[in-house]
Amino acid sequence: MRGVGLLACLVLLVVGADAGSFLSGSLRWRYLEGGETGPVLVRVETVTYWSRDFSPFVGSAPDGKLAVGDAVKLSAQNTVLLDYGDGETTFINGTVVDVHTTGVIPWVGVHSVHIKEYASRARAETLREVFEGDGDVRDAAGKTFVIDYTPWTLSLTGCCRYKDQSNDPGLKFMVQGTVNTAKADASPDPRTLPEVPLVSMSPMHTSFTVASPLPSQSPAAPVSGVVQWSWCPSVIWTAPSWGSGAYAPSIDSLTGVVTWPSAIDTTGTYHLCVHISANPRDAAQGVFTQSDFRVLVQPSDTIAPSLVLTPHGVPGAFSMLSPFWISAHIGFANSFEIGAVANSSDSSLAVVSGFRGTGSTLSFLQGNGTLTATLSVSPQLGYEGWMALCFSVEFQGLSNVSSMGCINMNVTQDAAPVISASAAQFQVSSLGFRLREGQQLEALINGFKPAEEDNVTVVLRSDIEGAQSFSPVSIGNNASSLFVYIPPRADSGRTNSVCFAARGGGGPPPRPG
Repeated sequence: MRGVGLLACLVLLVVGADAGSFLSGSLRWRYLEGGETGPVLVRVETVTYWSRDFSPFVGSAPDGKLAVGDAVKLSAQNTVLLDYGDGETTFINGTVVDVHTTGVIPWVGVHSVHIKEYASRARAETLREVFEGDGDVRDAAGKTFVIDYTPWTLSLTGCCRYKDQSNDPGLKFMVQGTVNTAKADASPDPRTLPEVPLVSMSPMHTSFTVASPLPSQSPAAPVSGVVQWSWCPSVIWTAPSWGSGAYAPSIDSLTGVVTWPSAIDTTGTYHLCVHISANPRDAAQGVFTQSDFRVLVQPSDTIAPSLVLTPHGVPGAFSMLSPFWISAHIGFANSFEIGAVANSSDSSLAVVSGFRGTGSTLSFLQGNGTLTATLSVSPQLGYEGWMALCFSVEFQGLSNVSSMGCINMNVTQDAAPVISASAAQFQVSSLGFRLREGQQLEALINGFKPAEEDNVTVVLRSDIEGAQSFSPVSIGNNASSLFVYIPPRADSGRTNSVCFAARGGGGPPPRPG
C-alpha cells in the first residue's frame, strides 16, 4: 500500500532586525460615556512613527511603500501590542496619517483608535476615613471618608529602537498611561515631532517644549500646575548623560521645557521618554500618559533654516502657559501658514510635522530660499478642546533641520470666524505685507463665518505707530474693515506686527490674526 504524506511549507519572512524601525510613540484617551457605577466607555488612541523603509510595510504609494490613508497592522520585530490593564490586549491596526520622505530617515506616522469598555471607572476604589474636610462619602454613623482610586494602566509595547541611538539602541519600547474617569475626562495629549532637532553646544538651539495640553483646559486661560512633566521611570528607559552624569537633559515640571546640555559636545541621536500627569479636578489620582521620541543633536557648526509660525510665535516662543491660540471649528477647514527661510536662495525646503489628526492637508509654495506652507485642519466631532501642533523645516535630503516650533489650537463646536487680510500690491503671505518707508498700506481685513445669519465684527486689537485709520467697509457674516498704515522713518528695515480679531455673534472668543 502506497503511503500518504502531508507536505507543509513554511514561508519565512526575514527582516533586518539589527537596523530597528521604531522612532516615536505616545498614548492618549478620552471619556465617552458611563456613570459612577457600571461600565465606562473610553476612546484610546496611539500615535507611533516607524521607518518607511521597513520591509514588511507595503502600501499603495507608487514605490510600493506606505502612503497616507493606508491601513497597516504594526508587526515589527515583535508585534506591537496595546494592553488595557484588565486582562485584554489588542494588536495595533492603524491608519497612516503622515509620510515623510525628504529627510535622511524616511518615516511614516500611524494613528490607531480603540473604543474600550472598562468594567468600572477605575480599577479599584477604597474608602479612607478623614477627620477634617468634607470628604467624598459620609456613612450612617456620621464618619467621613475620601475615595482612593487605583487607575487602569495602559501599556503600548513593541520592538525595536534604532541601532544608531546612544541610549537603549536596538531595544524594545514601552509607553504607558492610566485611566481614571472618576477624576478626569481625558489624559494629556502629548504632541512632538518623532525626531526633535537640536544643535550641539548652542544654547539658542538646545531647548524645546514637550507640548502636552489637557483637552478640558482652555488655552485662553492656562493654569500652572494643571499638567506636570517629569522623566519616565528608569525601569522602562535609560536617560542619556555625559561626564559620569554631570551633564544630562533636564525638564521643567511646570512648563514641559526640556533643556539639553550645551557645555559639551553631544552630537548624535538619542531618545527621551517624558511622563505627563494631569490634575484636572483638584485631586486626580494616577492620571498620566507618556511620550517617547528621538532627539537629533546636530553638529555645532550646523547651518539650519529658520521656522516661522503665523499668526503667533517663532521657535522657542511657544509655551504651555502662553495665552495665544488659534481657534478651530469642528467640521470646518481651518487654515494657517507655516513659513521657512533658508540661508541661500537655491536651497530646497520642506516642512516636518508631528501628529496633526485626521482630515488635514499640507500644501507648499517655494521660491528664492523661502517656503510658505498652508496647513488645513478639519477636526472631527469628539476632538473638542485644547491641542498642540508641532513643526520644523529642513533642507531636503540633508540632515540640517530647524528648531521645533509648536502652536496651540482650541477646537470648538461653535463656528469660529476666519480672519484674512488682502492688499495685492504689498502682500507676501496671507497675513504678511512688505512695503517701503513712506508707502501707504491699505489692507482689507476680513472676518468670515459660514452661517449667513451670523454677524461678524472685525476689531483692531493692538496699536501701532503709523496707523492712520481703521474703518468698516461691509457687515454681516462676511464683514471687512479697511486698515490704513504708513510706516514711520524710524521703522525702516524692521518687521512690525499689528493684531486684529474677528468675533461672530454668539460665537467663541475672538480669533486673533
